[in-house]
Amino acid sequence: FQNTDIVSRRPIRTGKRKIPKFSRPIVDDTDIAKLYDDSLILKAKNESKNVKFSIWDYGGQKVFYTLHHLFLTQYGSYLVVFDMREMLENETNAIEYLQFWL
Repeated sequence: FQNTDIVSRRPIRTGKRKIPKFSRPIVDDTDIAKLYDDSLILKAKNESKNVKFSIWDYGGQKVFYTLHHLFLTQYGSYLVVFDMREMLENETNAIEYLQFWL
């Protein structure tokens, strides 16, 4: 793994807003692909056991908050997904909203 393909840590300007350094990829996808041997991936795929899991989409609207305690437990794995277009208007509100869910 070589550091020659690491992107600059300077913010990128796109129109009115700049993209923070932590939201940009550090390594190019093609470099990541080079790290893994195809035979290793195929071997792991053939030897692996099937795992079943369920994906549930919980509404983030306030009307659903009262139901969350019935389904969200300390034993689950969660992924927070949101529309950044709605969050870009007010950075303070966006951070508070994300902290609520985390």
